[in-house]
Amino acid sequence: MTKDGVYELHFKLHGQKHSFQAASMPERDGWFARIESAATDAKAQADEVKNSTGYKENMEQFGKSSPMAVDGSRDDRRRQMLTNACR
Repeated sequence: MTKDGVYELHFKLHGQKHSFQAASMPERDGWFARIESAATDAKAQADEVKNSTGYKENMEQFGKSSPMAVDGSRDDRRRQMLTNACR
């Protein structure tokens, strides 16, 4: 995340740039602090979420044990899911 100019800030998420323009420097700095805090909290809760029963059940439903799992059949599963969705 970066402060731009006097009243602006931006950050990149999943390859997309998100820009904000505040009415004042204190407002921009407040937004900056809140976004940084939310990102820190989300990172801290990542393991808790990944270890939750609901998360594991949803991942099993998608045919994976983890969002980071990479194997040769991943693309095949995506094609199958798209095919089923179009029926």
